[in-house]
Amino acid sequence: MVSPYADSYAAYVAEAIKQELTTAHKLSPTADLELSGMVIKNDVDAAIGTGRANIEVRMIVKKAGKVNYDQVKQVSHQWDSSFAGMVAIPRAMQEYPLMIQKLLASLYAAPAFLTAIK
Repeated sequence: MVSPYADSYAAYVAEAIKQELTTAHKLSPTADLELSGMVIKNDVDAAIGTGRANIEVRMIVKKAGKVNYDQVKQVSHQWDSSFAGMVAIPRAMQEYPLMIQKLLASLYAAPAFLTAIK
C-alpha cells in the first residue's frame, strides 16, 4: 500500500485532520494553535481470516509557540479478511481509512487534547 499523499502516511494523517477541521469550519490559517505530529508505527496485515492494522502517532499542540499537548495516540483495527490476495489487499485498503477515523476520534475525545485547543 502507498499513501496517496506524497507517499507519506504522516501526510495521510495530516490530510485527514485537515479535511475534518475544514468540514467543521475549525481550520484557520491565522489561528495561534498549531497541531503537528509524527507517525511512530504504522502496520497493516491483510492476513488470512482476520486483517489487522495499527497506528501509533505522537500528536503535539502548540499555542502561541508553547506546547500544550504532547501525547502518543495508538489505535488498532481488525476486519474479516480473505485467503485470496486479490480480495484481501483491496479490503485492507478500504479498512485503513476507518482506522484513521478511529485514531482521530480518540484524539478528539481526549480531555487533555480538548483542554489544549481551548
